[in-house]
Amino acid sequence: MKNKGFTFIELMVSMAIIAVIVSFALPYYTDYVDEAKTKKTYMNLDAFKKTLDLYKIDANNTRKLENKMRYDNWQNYPYSNKDFNLIDVVEYNYARDLSRFVNGWGEPFSIIKRYSGPKYYSMYVITNIYTNNIKMTREVFIGVQDR
Repeated sequence: MKNKGFTFIELMVSMAIIAVIVSFALPYYTDYVDEAKTKKTYMNLDAFKKTLDLYKIDANNTRKLENKMRYDNWQNYPYSNKDFNLIDVVEYNYARDLSRFVNGWGEPFSIIKRYSGPKYYSMYVITNIYTNNIKMTREVFIGVQDR
């Protein structure tokens, strides 16, 4: 009578072959995933910039003077003293919600201001990008706001 099935040695050899194949493929897979998340981050940053451009262009035409942000209303500074805020981008329907303004790993963008002259701040988006579990912080210029 013949035994049907595989022996223990045959199973172990096949498992070893599969392990070798996986060990070669795993680094390529993780690099691919990191690259896809990085591309998503840059696509979201681009969408963020375009949203802010629409916000700036439309702001002077649709809002009351006291509700305009200084970011897009620097020439009317005495009448508009509000700081730029991402919530206003959603409130004025330039974005459905803030969930799009995240990097590929789900971390939200943050905005910082740096002094760039006697009357202005430069505004940057700060985001993190991870490659092989190494965190790198990126800054992207988005505009100028008066003081």
